[in-house]
Amino acid sequence: MQQWDPIGVNSIPEAADEYDGYIGEIYELLSAKTSEQRLASHLQKIEVNRMGLNGFHPQAIAARTATALSVVAIIGDLEGSITTCLTRAA
Repeated sequence: MQQWDPIGVNSIPEAADEYDGYIGEIYELLSAKTSEQRLASHLQKIEVNRMGLNGFHPQAIAARTATALSVVAIIGDLEGSITTCLTRAA
């Protein structure tokens, strides 16, 4: 999720784990086959409710949207690949 960096720390090695605390809840959403819109909305809630950010800045909206689209697409591709492998193995 390099695109989503609401506090601008991705380039700081010491902050490499800054967003790790959100992985569990994002994983749960993805496991439930969440939509891009719901994931982006969740990221906004994190920004506003936990980080105290505005959350409505155009760059923030663009970053959330791009991240949600990318992550949901990656999950879909992985699921498709796994299904293909299982079908071939059967």
